[in-house]
Amino acid sequence: MSDDLSVKSRKAQIMVSCAMQNITKEINKVLREYLQQKHLDSLAKVIAYLELDSTQADDFLKIYDNDTRDKIFARSKQFQKTDDSVIAEADHVVKSAFINCEEDYKIIKDNLPATGREFSEKAVHDFRATTPVLKKKLDKCVFNIEDIVYLKDRDIQKILRNLDRKEIAIILKFEPDAIKNKIFRNLSERAAKILQEEIDLLGPIPQSKLNNARSYFVNTIFRLEIDEGMDIFSRDSFWNF
Repeated sequence: MSDDLSVKSRKAQIMVSCAMQNITKEINKVLREYLQQKHLDSLAKVIAYLELDSTQADDFLKIYDNDTRDKIFARSKQFQKTDDSVIAEADHVVKSAFINCEEDYKIIKDNLPATGREFSEKAVHDFRATTPVLKKKLDKCVFNIEDIVYLKDRDIQKILRNLDRKEIAIILKFEPDAIKNKIFRNLSERAAKILQEEIDLLGPIPQSKLNNARSYFVNTIFRLEIDEGMDIFSRDSFWNF
């Protein structure tokens, strides 16, 4: 039995690794092609994202004279790959290219739980570092709002301290009892009563507002994971061998 599990785990690890590599290669390909046709500031940000040295950058800037190349590269050194403006620039380029990596994301989502905790944590960490422009999309493969029921109570309490009550009310109005019970169980009697009143007072909620509230909830969880070391991989149900 253990041999079968090991084979399954190894196969899942290979599939996830290949899918992540395919996505990263496709993103970098689009950004490298973009280098040949954009303005100085945009070029500088893309160079910073790709972390190119001066020799590598020169290969993409041959259409410019030496002085312009030097200015672009010097400007690129003012940015870091993780800067919001750099990621926004890369995101704009990627979206404009209309690339489709949905099949790779499905492979990641379907196979990540079978890879084992140690591999998953490292794979997700490395992918976020090498391809930060797609961090939010990857996060959806790792954690969905339905997974809240599997988090530890102390983590739920930490999350609730960082969320706006009105946003929680919007979400819980449409979530199943399992999620509602998990949230209410981690509130004081008074806080639970106030939240229930907030839910009861809600009228019709546009789908866009509900989607924003759910995104806010999940994004808060990932912010806490990074800023406060909250362990989203601790849920045993995630490792569904």
